[in-house]
Amino acid sequence: RQKHRTSRRSEMTSSRTRRRLTPGFYSCGEDPPGSYSIFVRFMPDGNTIVIACERMLIVRDIPTGAVVRERIGAHDTAIRGIAMAPNGRQLATAAFDMTARLWDAETLECVVVLWGHTDAVNSVLYSADGCTVATGGGDGTMRLWRAVDGKPLFVLRCPDLEWPISLHFAPGESRLLATGFGESSGDDGIWEWTLPAPPAQSVVSAPHDAAAPGAAVELEGRRLWPANTGIEAHGLSVSPNCRWICTFNNEGAVFLYDLAENGSLIQAHKMAEKESKLSHSYAWFSPDSRRVAFLTEAFIKIRDTATGALCLLLNGYWNEINEVTFSMDGRQLATCDKRNNVIIHTICSWTS
Repeated sequence: RQKHRTSRRSEMTSSRTRRRLTPGFYSCGEDPPGSYSIFVRFMPDGNTIVIACERMLIVRDIPTGAVVRERIGAHDTAIRGIAMAPNGRQLATAAFDMTARLWDAETLECVVVLWGHTDAVNSVLYSADGCTVATGGGDGTMRLWRAVDGKPLFVLRCPDLEWPISLHFAPGESRLLATGFGESSGDDGIWEWTLPAPPAQSVVSAPHDAAAPGAAVELEGRRLWPANTGIEAHGLSVSPNCRWICTFNNEGAVFLYDLAENGSLIQAHKMAEKESKLSHSYAWFSPDSRRVAFLTEAFIKIRDTATGALCLLLNGYWNEINEVTFSMDGRQLATCDKRNNVIIHTICSWTS
């Protein structure tokens, strides 16, 4: 194994640092490792991270690992997703308690509770301008909210979408894409909605107990992909710019596709061969969509989306990874594993 690692060294970055952080929740003895998922987001300053674990929110200082602030009982049930507003002043969480919540990032005070979903809320996302929050729930709907006060804007439905997993605003925010499971086929797919322009609002922090009143406009979407492509796909991941799709098949191969607006696909790169032992059928993109990370065997591989070249290889990941998160500038990388560890990597240089 040492020989294998040495042969890969030329493909890694010139240097990197690792710092291991633990959420600090299971150390109380209430939950064993792996009993819940943890999620991490970088603050825009790159010096602090927000960790969501079970029903807690924890802000940690990256250089020291010290807890800056925390919120116990942020939700009534386990948190399923977290998003950071582009300006770093607000963050959003989604949970099994059928709500999403907006928080003041500085104080971790709840700004507003978003009610409307009738099942667990699985995902949450801010638009690029920070004015709109999108949520996806187990009730098969996506909902858009005004970030300044939580006012419901749109309810997005599609007859064939049963369980949305991730949400993506297309550039210009005229479209919303969602990955999830189809109701009739049960397979992975991508759905699309064309969005009217909501009124422009800036993100501020003002305390509210519930979303501002108002009826949301209902919009019908369509299944964008697959549409009789014959492509076997599991664990679909979409890049932030909605151009790239990373897919996995049952034989362990990883493919990257270029997605056109009409839903047609062009295979761009084969990211891993069939004999690769994939530990997780999901991929994570950098904020600028230039790089994609996925887990194979005990390695996290990060490849360039334009060329397919391997630009970073992180070894020693024997525990299953819940999530890989890039900082907003792409210079730091956080990983969360099943043993409730968070590891921060500082990227000194990319090979491509």
